[in-house]
Amino acid sequence: MEQTTPQETDAVFEFPVKETQLRHYDILGLVTAAETVLQATDIFTAVKKEITTLGGVISNEKVLDNQGLAYSVNGVKRGFYFKAEFDLETKNYASLHEKLRIRKDLARFLIVKKRVKTNEEMKEEERVKNIITERKKKKMQKDLTAMEDKEKSANSKKTNVGSEHVRSTAKKPEATETPKETPVKKSSLEDINKGIDKLLSDDLDV
Repeated sequence: MEQTTPQETDAVFEFPVKETQLRHYDILGLVTAAETVLQATDIFTAVKKEITTLGGVISNEKVLDNQGLAYSVNGVKRGFYFKAEFDLETKNYASLHEKLRIRKDLARFLIVKKRVKTNEEMKEEERVKNIITERKKKKMQKDLTAMEDKEKSANSKKTNVGSEHVRSTAKKPEATETPKETPVKKSSLEDINKGIDKLLSDDLDV
């Protein structure tokens, strides 16, 4: 029986190369060691340098004003927030996270993956935002009109009550009594005849 031997080959096994992916991230950081916006901006600039050194590309950034914190961080109850969006290769994410973790001037930070929106999605969001804004305007106008009508109604009631009060409290003219005429006593026919007879008798006596 003929014995077979495995064929020799020069092929060397290679591990598959992990595909490098570029992802979009969103970072939110808190700075409590700064007392002014300029100091907070300087720290934020140093954080951005950590990102760009690893090949990251920053697309959007903003430093927020000094704000009160819900709870104290390192004994401080106020601090400056900053946020930024950036693109970074996934293989460099762990290095960036470690570099930011050991920074003493960065009290807190959070990095999350963020999906890049398409133009159609941004247009749809803008359309929905405009609809919501328009509805809010209409509601505010409706509420304002209702308040004005309510105020006018209240003022009208006050005016009517005041008019009724004036009319009720106005002095009525005092009634003047008409003097009664003294009735003229009518002479009877007998008295008249007696008077005539007296006059005639007086004339005869002359």
